[in-house]
Amino acid sequence: MDGRSCHDSSVRSAGRTTTTTVPRCRARVGGPARDRSRDGGPMCRDHRPTTVGRAARRPAAHRPRGTTMRSQRLALASGAVYVLAILIGNGLAEAGTSDGDDAAAVLADLQRGFSPVQAFGLTLEILGFALFLVFLGALYRTLRRAETADGWLAATALGAGLVTVAVKISSVAPALAARFRADDLSPELARTMEDIGGAGFVISGYTLGIFVGAAALATLVTRLVPRWLAAAGVVVSVLTIAAGTAGILDPAGYVPVPFLLGLVWIVAVSVVLTVRARPAGDPIRPGRPAEVVPAGAARTA
Repeated sequence: MDGRSCHDSSVRSAGRTTTTTVPRCRARVGGPARDRSRDGGPMCRDHRPTTVGRAARRPAAHRPRGTTMRSQRLALASGAVYVLAILIGNGLAEAGTSDGDDAAAVLADLQRGFSPVQAFGLTLEILGFALFLVFLGALYRTLRRAETADGWLAATALGAGLVTVAVKISSVAPALAARFRADDLSPELARTMEDIGGAGFVISGYTLGIFVGAAALATLVTRLVPRWLAAAGVVVSVLTIAAGTAGILDPAGYVPVPFLLGLVWIVAVSVVLTVRARPAGDPIRPGRPAEVVPAGAARTA
């Protein structure tokens, strides 16, 4: 402290003398001279500067546990809502349209435009695929946390699901162009444009089979769902891929029943994972799904 010390001093108040200890500093006699032009004032030996860290001044914010659970359950439940949306929407969108064999009837449908019911059904389908993307994200997160470090089934399921959505949405483009130029199309060209959309449905059925297979194998290995449900998904996947392959070779002979079974399996898995969702930080046990843990939180074994 550069030779400074504290001493007692007397303070006179109200006609009497009271001795108190007042921190006053003085320079010790002797010693080398020092440039005090930058001194901020006297400092006693007992002074200890205290630095309050930013973490001590501002408590860390934690996301409410209920909010995390609620968002995770909603994301997992979006798979079941997706299936209902596309099935109901497709039924409404196809109501009152021709079967596609009569080229003149197909052209007449294009020139007539959408009815309010058909427009509502198409809107449901579009929103349904948006919900499927949400479900893919939640499912990938759940499967990835339950897999080992070198697991690959969760990534395969995510990729196949994204390709399925991309194929299905892109197959709508020819139909949109046909409706936009309906007055300039011939009946044969109008039917061909509609057939392109049908071919996209066949291809999306094939990719959906890959998605169901990867997800089913992942749930079978990690036991996130009952074994019978995971095994059923593997069987449905094989049938869906086989039907999709046959449909690509012969579009007229495509059988959509395995595709519909794949949708049923998605509904079942979505419901089971939603019911079995657990709070963040709970240990992962076989037969129960993993839950999202906030970044920086410790994962228990």
